[in-house]
Amino acid sequence: MNLIPDQPNTQFYSTLTVFCNLYLPWLMKNIEKSGVPIIEKVITSLEDLLTDFHVVINCAGLGAADLANDKQVKPYFGQLMSVQAPWLNHFIIWDKPTIDSHVLILPRPDGSVVLGGVTIPDLNSTQVNPDITSDIIDGASRFIPNMRKCTKLSEWTGRRPYRKKIRVESKKLQNGIVIHNYGHGSNGINYSWGCADTVCQLVKEAITHTGS
Repeated sequence: MNLIPDQPNTQFYSTLTVFCNLYLPWLMKNIEKSGVPIIEKVITSLEDLLTDFHVVINCAGLGAADLANDKQVKPYFGQLMSVQAPWLNHFIIWDKPTIDSHVLILPRPDGSVVLGGVTIPDLNSTQVNPDITSDIIDGASRFIPNMRKCTKLSEWTGRRPYRKKIRVESKKLQNGIVIHNYGHGSNGINYSWGCADTVCQLVKEAITHTGS
């Protein structure tokens, strides 16, 4: 569906959605139910972990730049906001001509709608930028003018761990095996199950190799 005649790269559709505020706690709850212990600590070396474990899975995101000495991992700044619009049922995604900007209109099950957004390389800021907020509202209003009248619920930013090529691979170190799984950028949820399946296969191979 071509909502803007001179911009053919517009998508308009209905589909399943993942509501991360519910989905991620659900995943953690299932991990805990399975009897997996949760330990919170600062990690400065993957080698140090291998003194206690034969296989370590590295899902450190931006932290992989230091832990895996991987300078290809870069922070990409993103900013989003949510508004109350329970009458909206369709996604709209439009890639603007500028590479770091796009229009996202993403309905959620609770009646709110996520609006976005930007992807700015090498920006470490976590502050909401009012100019970006205005651009987000302007972009969404090109498709749905009533967006300007919707009640704003929240705004947030994030630093996404981008890498030119997602790293999902096994690496043998002196004391064991590290399986890397990072660099997904803003597609972590999209790729999560596929990458997890690959990691599981690598873990099985590592266990067979180490005889653990």
